[in-house]
Amino acid sequence: MSNDAGQSLASQVDRASDPQDNEGTSDSTQAAAAEGSDPSASVTGESQEAGPDAASPNSSSSLQSEEPSAQGLAQHSDAANATSTEPSLESVDEPRDDVVPGEIIVVYDSAVSSGSQTFSLEDQAQPDGLDVQVVEEIAPADGDVGPTVVAEIPDDTTVDEAVEQLSGAPGVAYVQPNYLYQLIDGFDVSVADGGASILSEEAASKATVNDPYCIDTREGKNQYYLYNSNVIDAWDSAKSDGSATVAVLDTGCRLDHEDLQGTLDAAHAWDAYHDVALDVSPTVSAGDNNGHGTHVCGIVSAQANNAVGIAGASYNAKVLPVKVFSDEASNASAPTAKIVQAYTYLDGLIKSGALSDLRVVNMSLGLYGESDPAFESAIEKMRSEHNVLTVCAGGNGVNGVPKTERSLPSDFDACLSVTSLNQDRTYSPWADYNEYKDIGAPGVSLLSTYKDSSSSYAFLNGTSMASRWLPGSPLCCGRPIPI
Repeated sequence: MSNDAGQSLASQVDRASDPQDNEGTSDSTQAAAAEGSDPSASVTGESQEAGPDAASPNSSSSLQSEEPSAQGLAQHSDAANATSTEPSLESVDEPRDDVVPGEIIVVYDSAVSSGSQTFSLEDQAQPDGLDVQVVEEIAPADGDVGPTVVAEIPDDTTVDEAVEQLSGAPGVAYVQPNYLYQLIDGFDVSVADGGASILSEEAASKATVNDPYCIDTREGKNQYYLYNSNVIDAWDSAKSDGSATVAVLDTGCRLDHEDLQGTLDAAHAWDAYHDVALDVSPTVSAGDNNGHGTHVCGIVSAQANNAVGIAGASYNAKVLPVKVFSDEASNASAPTAKIVQAYTYLDGLIKSGALSDLRVVNMSLGLYGESDPAFESAIEKMRSEHNVLTVCAGGNGVNGVPKTERSLPSDFDACLSVTSLNQDRTYSPWADYNEYKDIGAPGVSLLSTYKDSSSSYAFLNGTSMASRWLPGSPLCCGRPIPI
């Protein structure tokens, strides 16, 4: 699922850019306007998350790049999609690329406390002298379940050996690997290949907002998806308008973006990977090194009716970015432990009263496998204790070919799994499918906010974009969620 976002997201719309920077770019890939001019007058190209066709993964997507051919562009390499269903302990040879090496996650039973950071499992659960040291607690004890911790294992012991030896030990509820999840991201494709959007004057007349890209009727320069999904009509009866919060667990968010200033919960934005506030994270430029998280936040809740950029589907729900991925601009990964810590952070905000209106958690990360009980437990707890639904991208296949294997976390029973639809509401041929997928939503050529400047926008394709629809729905954010 992971892809080279440094290339795939390089072409973006920047309203503040000099129009001269756009010379040589094809009109079919125009995305937004130079500042002070018609909002669709300047050109920077289009960035996409997924699609069925191909070109070289090493091709450049700079502002002056050539328009993609009619045959499409090739998908960047995808480590998560290349990972087969989780192997059994008996069949695994280290090193594994789907786990954090040298670490395991231990969940204690209710009778055992993890104690301090230097607590050893020697007395409670260490068989045959296996030296395992707890380094971090990622979730506190809760009811019948003890604390959840990350523990380091000896260099001469594989993750699978440690899990096998410690499973069933006294004081331990269960042990598992610290899995590595990849960003469900994508690759460049032209507007035409992605299905160019043509919005009729009649359709645009339904809009009650003044955001320029929401009402632009020119091909490939509008938010057609708000109309295809009937969100425009839904706003007549339900608008979030600050009454609900959506947490986006992703690559972070550009905190100073012009179109998020009225909706972004910057005060609680968090870097769970480093366990610090996002605005002081020492390794994250402007809040998002990758751009994916900023794009997601805009689809959910770019400020509507502010005469700038786009309108988010929620009509001004608050959006809370929580960074769970590593810092790389491309090929970033999110360990189970960091994702669980993100849920622990949200749980703490709710219990303290600092966050009283969280309705949805949204994620675009994945791993093909059968189980991750620590992750699944965090999702189930958020749902059962706080009535907060987790919505996940269903997966973009590999090299344009959809996969049917179980994908985590989207295929957990407690999650809503979203797959992608084309602009004509047909199934996107590259989107994963199986009996665990729950719903389809527009996932082709979606325009949203981006990370390159405080006024940049980009197009993306993929189930990541489709999975923003339920979190962004005013019916979801503004009214009780039936769970």
